[in-house]
Amino acid sequence: MGTRKSFRVIQGGRRAGTDSPDDLSVSADVDQLLLRASKLRDLLSLRPNDLASGLVEDMEEAIAALRRLEMSAHPAAQRRAAEYRGLIAEIDAEIVAALNGV
Repeated sequence: MGTRKSFRVIQGGRRAGTDSPDDLSVSADVDQLLLRASKLRDLLSLRPNDLASGLVEDMEEAIAALRRLEMSAHPAAQRRAAEYRGLIAEIDAEIVAALNGV
């Protein structure tokens, strides 16, 4: 099984599911990331892979943290959101590699 990444949550974030109407535009691209994770999970149902399955879970957790960060007013939130975007991209690449048997 692959190594799971530790996620830190910064103060000032909101819990998932607390979007106000003003937050909908912020959530649009995060929703695209969630759709990507869902499609990867669908692929895993066709080609089970324990490593990739754990990585999809990591990706979903990182996306949830990204959503909270993007809604946060904390001074470090935007910097941390950028870090999470990079982490999500790395996890995505690892999943694709695991599914391709690389």
